[in-house]
Amino acid sequence: MAQALETDTPTEQARDHMLRLMIAEQNDAFRRALGFAALWRGQHLKGRTVATPGFLAIPERTQAALMNAVISFTDWT
Repeated sequence: MAQALETDTPTEQARDHMLRLMIAEQNDAFRRALGFAALWRGQHLKGRTVATPGFLAIPERTQAALMNAVISFTDWT
């Protein structure tokens, strides 16, 4: 996580912290939806899911297993 600059006021530090939390929540909502209609706090998130040629080259069953692992991942540090 980014460190606060010594010149940041407590208000700026709090704002930056809240912004990081909001972005993390939105990223998590989008990841769980993985390209479908992602909702965050009742709002539709705009975004795009892409796949590399390498991912598309692996068997569809493996793709599905990997996508399921991404969608259901919860072991964040």
